[in-house]
Amino acid sequence: MEVLSNFKSFSLAELEAIPLQRRVDIKFLIPKEKLLFLFEEFSSKENAFILEVKGSRITHYTNTYFDTPDFKFYHDHHSQKLNRVKVRARSYSTSEKSYLEQKKRSNKDKVEKVRIPFLPNESYPFEELRSKSKVLHTSPFLEEKINIKYSRITLANKDFSEKATFDLNLTQSASNQSIAYPEMVVAEVKQPKLSFQSDFLKALKVLKYYPVSFSKYCSGVSMLYEDVRKNNFLPLHRYLHKNFNKIAV
Repeated sequence: MEVLSNFKSFSLAELEAIPLQRRVDIKFLIPKEKLLFLFEEFSSKENAFILEVKGSRITHYTNTYFDTPDFKFYHDHHSQKLNRVKVRARSYSTSEKSYLEQKKRSNKDKVEKVRIPFLPNESYPFEELRSKSKVLHTSPFLEEKINIKYSRITLANKDFSEKATFDLNLTQSASNQSIAYPEMVVAEVKQPKLSFQSDFLKALKVLKYYPVSFSKYCSGVSMLYEDVRKNNFLPLHRYLHKNFNKIAV
């Protein structure tokens, strides 16, 4: 994607310095074909920088999501419960870093993250995560439920107060099945507090894309597991079927 070379870059260290472990997330689902226009808009105004890691401006993620045997975290989301939690192990193949993370969404729609680094040959540091978590002690046993892969382009605004991520080539795998969305991009604007003055949000609004509720984990579970409640996710299933080509891989 040649347009990515038009941006000035920033480093992983600068990204990690952006104080967004407590934040507001706003998600959008957009066609991959619209990315070129968006990035040309951002780069021409010189109001955004792009993350570059080891010479690459596209990073690759592998996530393993954990839940209780009865899918408590998934069903909390399905029931629209407040103060819900997700737990995942995330590996960045570009930077060769791995973290075990707890992601909690509060009743004020704020997102808080706790993350513990670990090495690829180490076991998951669940005990350390529990020691720093206020909620995981109520879920003593967690098991792997789904694996999710995608490639990400990360932009930050000029004062590094917010960032926008664009996830491409989403693949979800579980129970010996895999599905992919080659034409869909999951865009997410991440801010310390909600502000519609964001250049990222303004550009998405011009293209007539509006916020949606979308979870990579929950959408994958609802698609790949039969014996879970999914009525509240059926409108999302229909939207994805209408607007994006889902394929089995």
